[in-house]
Formats: sequence, C-alpha cells, structure tokens
Amino acid sequence: MSQVTKRALEASLKNLLLQKPLNKITINDIAEDCGINRMTFYYHFKDIYDLVEWCCEEDAAKALAGKKTYETWQQGLLQIFEAVQDNKPFILNVYRSVSREQVENYLYRVTYDLLEGVVEEQAQAAGGQGLHRHALQIYVRRPHARLDQKRYEGRSAAHRGPARAGHPRQRARRA
Repeated sequence: MSQVTKRALEASLKNLLLQKPLNKITINDIAEDCGINRMTFYYHFKDIYDLVEWCCEEDAAKALAGKKTYETWQQGLLQIFEAVQDNKPFILNVYRSVSREQVENYLYRVTYDLLEGVVEEQAQAAGGQGLHRHALQIYVRRPHARLDQKRYEGRSAAHRGPARAGHPRQRARRA
C-alpha cells in the first residue's frame, strides 16, 4: 500500500508541475490533487523536495533496470535520456528550483551507479584490483562541473583551495 500512495503522490506532483512551477506547489496542493490528507504525505516524505528526490531515484531505477552490465550499460544510459525527455516538465521545473550543485551531484550518483557495475565486471574479468574504483571516479566526473574529489569526500568548500587563476575576480585581486 505504501508504494501505491507514493506513486499517487508522484503522479500528483508531476500533474501539478504541468500547471505551475515547483516553488509554487504546496503540500496541500499535492494532497488535495491526490485525494489524501497532509499527514499521509508526511508519513511518506519529509517535504516536497524529498518527494522530488524519490521521484528522480525511481525514474532512474526504472530506466536502469537490468541495464548495468558491460553488454547493456549503453542501453541503460539511453533509457535515462529517454526518461528525461518523457518527464521534461518535471525535469525542467526541478532544475529551475534546486541548486546546480544538487542536480550535478544527483547525476554523478546515477552515472556512477550505472558504470560501477560495468567497471567492476570488467575488472574482475581482467583480474585487476584496486585501481578500477579510482578510474571510475575519473571517467564519471564531468570536467565542466568544476567539482573536485574533496566535495565527494564530504569536505566543505573552504577546504577546496584557490579559485581558477583565469577567473575575473581572481585577476582583480592580483592587480
């Protein structure tokens, strides 16, 4: 019964996102659209963003179901892109309502989970050990995201080091 309610809440959220942006949707709106009371919502999710995260994880899990092997990972990646296209209003509203860092971290986790099984499978087949996790982190990371390993280890931004030398603020400080 719990999954049925969660799926109904997901459907209500996605329906409401066709009408207005995420930051204008309330828990009362979702509960009313779904035909439940607010406390039922809180039984399943702590807030709207918790529901959004659950929706994203469920969509990714559906897209990747059985597609995490060397032979099938490309199909899994393609299915993620198709899921994004199928849920375009939802994805665009979420992207506009949360920080870029949250979106990047989510995409990193999804991509890492997809490729982890593939790299593990190939490392075992080749008899390799140890370096495959490091290689996976290098290949999964997006260069344009300007994210570094310290963020994924849970360190704060203060520990990340200096800004890029080419950044206008950095050049202004030197002058």
